[in-house]
Amino acid sequence: GICLSCQVQVVEGEILRDGVSGLSDAEKEQGKILCCRTQPKTKTLRLDSTVKPASVRDPFVTENRRFSVVNPCFVPE
Repeated sequence: GICLSCQVQVVEGEILRDGVSGLSDAEKEQGKILCCRTQPKTKTLRLDSTVKPASVRDPFVTENRRFSVVNPCFVPE
């Protein structure tokens, strides 16, 4: 959930966030989500996939935590 490649904007509906996310708190407050780290909570969920990351960040540093690659998963050190 830290590469940001599946970032979208919630247009309608509610989601449940799960696991580590590379999104900033401000991006989350704006309704941005990572599809790999969310589940729908409502019957209808509309997303805008034209959203681009607000900034380019080091993919291994998020929320003041550093992550290491251990196979395809990212694990906090």
